[in-house]
Amino acid sequence: MKRGAVFTPASFKNLGSPAQITNTLTTLVKNETIRKLGHGVYYYPKYTQSDVEQPPDPYKIAKSIADGCGHTLLISEKEAAYTLGLIYKPPDQAIYLTDGPSRERSFGSQSVYFRQVIKKTLVGAEQKSGIVFQALRYLGNGNVTSQVVDKIRSNLSAKDKKQILRDYRLTPIWMHEILKNLAK
Repeated sequence: MKRGAVFTPASFKNLGSPAQITNTLTTLVKNETIRKLGHGVYYYPKYTQSDVEQPPDPYKIAKSIADGCGHTLLISEKEAAYTLGLIYKPPDQAIYLTDGPSRERSFGSQSVYFRQVIKKTLVGAEQKSGIVFQALRYLGNGNVTSQVVDKIRSNLSAKDKKQILRDYRLTPIWMHEILKNLAK
């Protein structure tokens, strides 16, 4: 794994028994090769050029937890709008939508929030289309201007547009025309 990776023992389930994996991770923590962020969550530290350890990316923390539990994960509406450049202030909290239980996990000074939503809300998870759907939810019906459409479209590849056309019928009806226009 590259520096900055966040993982759980489940990330290595094909490499040995649970006991072997736990023993290896414990040894790597003792040797200070990796950090234990919390129960069952580890971090392979990444450093700046001045040799200062960077905190782990909250999305990577959430993704490793979700993957370890077999849950789907999607960034929040506000994070999606920020990611697409539709708003300029990042969210204050790391909130992720999931089909797993709602909960908060704290890792030192960082907290990751999981908010349980219905499966339909997770359409496009792990794809750019999901980010677009979430950003539109954040803006809301009636607040999507032609400038917003142009800004979102500039972030999309041909593959992303095809995915939007495959998934748009699973979104709220008010988004349908906007999404078809985006995918042109």
